[in-house]
Amino acid sequence: MEESDKLADLEGVTSDEPSRPPQGVCDVTTTVSLNVGKRFGQLIGRYKVVRVLGEGGMGTVFLAKQDKPTRLVALKVIRPGVASANLLRRFEYEAQVLGRLQHPGIAQIYEAGTADTGEGAQPYFVMEYVRGRSLMEYAQGSQLGTRQRLELLAKICDAVQHAHQKGIIHRDLKPGNILVTEEGQPKILDFGVARATDADIQVTTIQTDVGQLVGTIPYMSPEQAGGDVTELDTRSDVYALGVLGYELLAGRLPYELKNKMIHEAVRVIREDDPTPLSSIDRVFRGDVETIIAKALQKERTRRYQSASDLAGDIRRYLSDQPIVARPPSVGYQLRMFARRNTLLVGAIGTITLVLVAGIMGTTWGLVQANESRRDAERQADRATRTSRFLSEMLSMASPYTSAGGPDTKVVELLDEAGRRLASSFAEEPEIEAEIRHTVGVTYRNVGNFIAAEEHLRRALELRIGVLGEKSPDTLLTKVHLGRVLTDQYRLAEAEQILRESWADQSAVLGDEHRDTISTLNSLGWLLLLDGRPAEAEPMLVRALEVRRRILGSESTETLKTMANLAATRISQDKLEEAEDLARTVADTSLRVLGPRHPDTLYYTSIHAWWLWASGDLDAAIALYEPVLADARTVFGDRHHYTLYWMAETAALLIDLDNFERAESLALECLASSTAVFGPTHQRTLEVHQLLIDLYEAWNKPAKAAEWRAKLPEPDESATDE
Repeated sequence: MEESDKLADLEGVTSDEPSRPPQGVCDVTTTVSLNVGKRFGQLIGRYKVVRVLGEGGMGTVFLAKQDKPTRLVALKVIRPGVASANLLRRFEYEAQVLGRLQHPGIAQIYEAGTADTGEGAQPYFVMEYVRGRSLMEYAQGSQLGTRQRLELLAKICDAVQHAHQKGIIHRDLKPGNILVTEEGQPKILDFGVARATDADIQVTTIQTDVGQLVGTIPYMSPEQAGGDVTELDTRSDVYALGVLGYELLAGRLPYELKNKMIHEAVRVIREDDPTPLSSIDRVFRGDVETIIAKALQKERTRRYQSASDLAGDIRRYLSDQPIVARPPSVGYQLRMFARRNTLLVGAIGTITLVLVAGIMGTTWGLVQANESRRDAERQADRATRTSRFLSEMLSMASPYTSAGGPDTKVVELLDEAGRRLASSFAEEPEIEAEIRHTVGVTYRNVGNFIAAEEHLRRALELRIGVLGEKSPDTLLTKVHLGRVLTDQYRLAEAEQILRESWADQSAVLGDEHRDTISTLNSLGWLLLLDGRPAEAEPMLVRALEVRRRILGSESTETLKTMANLAATRISQDKLEEAEDLARTVADTSLRVLGPRHPDTLYYTSIHAWWLWASGDLDAAIALYEPVLADARTVFGDRHHYTLYWMAETAALLIDLDNFERAESLALECLASSTAVFGPTHQRTLEVHQLLIDLYEAWNKPAKAAEWRAKLPEPDESATDE
């Protein structure tokens, strides 16, 4: 272990800087403006100093005694001159926030204050005194195995998730900031307090005057290493947890950064791939390597989206459940079943299960070596051909290829893929089905529901023929078909498909499988659209409970269900029950996903709807208008999401008596809806009716009558064009 990791003294309280080991009493300088001969026994606030535990660039950590209640505490005193008046106020505020962290995995902060020591006010805070060893020292000294180290990492994730739920990002997770008690309970220290007195994160982590790595760069995420603090969010801590996990398991860091200059270390973190865990020890090959690799993804959107997501996958691995980071193929789930039920299945049963998995497409199993190799080759060829086909389609977007050009659009690529599919894979229905499924889902995402339906129906037909009606892949395609029918407001047909799929997934995969719960969420949304929120609510309550427990409160899937449940309750005038959901989902998405993420726009609109329903129309329009503006940029003017928010904004403007602005938006929305959905589609008719309502509210009965006369009869068979 490198010297920079040794941040804990024998009693277990860390300093806030890794630049040198904890100092002995004789080495203490005048960090606090107290007479050296009288320092020990002196009072700082209500605390009597016992001795120095550690010292760093920002201040000194003392062991101190508190009388009421009687206990030993860690007392951190910030250096004189470090904090300005503004930063003192910020320190006090952040210490109060951090004081709200109540978790067994986080060292409790008891109090914050200032002490007048003769050189001005010196801020200090008082925290739980933890007797323990630093993370790596504990793991090595206790000779923990892989399973025990993963259990320890999951506990650390739980503590980080608690802080994230309170709106706090650590930003400096490293082994020296985590102590482990003799009972095996990790305790995270220094949750941002050092940075409460320092606006620049790099001041406490990098010593630039020597150009040498002395701090916590090895644990920084790529976006943090880039130096832009506006890019930091909870997923930066998730990356640091990935580094911690890698080091816990492998005994080394994922990158070789020793003796590198800072700029080179930053480049490595931002550009180079980490050393695969399995190259260090083959025991990590498979799920463990997959979990850690996902946490270390350079793109935030490809990482686990929360610490609880990471903890969930670790615990799924430890209980021999399929992990989320790996697509849950049938063969993979059968192998997990065999591992969970060793006594029941037995040796012969295990071989039988794997043989069945091989028949269904698995590439691994306890079969004869030659057959296993041939099967693996077939699967590799399938994956290669699928990848090659999609790559050729995407390459058309390059202006350097003859097939495409600078104006080639995603929809054009999808259209070309659809034309080539049948001829390219005429004799390979499984590959064709896989690609059609992907193309159909992509068509739906860009708002072309008719093309999406066409490809999903064909993919479903192929998958039923190859895999059977109850295969998880078949059911997944069927669910997506139900969703695209929901988008078209063909609700009766969609409901039948989703209910059938939900029942089959429950039987095949289990009631709490990720796919099963996803379908339940979609069914709840459909019922809300169909004007049946009371029926939808218990489904969404169930989905939210499972997703929170298994995936965590900040996973993208949990947030979707939370928003849908909020919408269901708003539509029933259950505003008090909806308030916390609406605010939380909007705030969390803004922090985790960013302001222009499509999900953030939707969640913000849910919060705006709650404000509207609660009577705060000005606050509601202040959210709706930016959502609409961003939707135009993200989706385009004629995407179904943009048109939905356009209509909602126009309706709210009517309530605000801003009739001119409402009229402009409603007319634009009607023209676009007619072009996209057709004149007799339900969504178009709703916008048409909105114009009639506008003119009646505007006291223009003649205009209202004119538009009422133009209102076409609804065509129940109409679908999106």
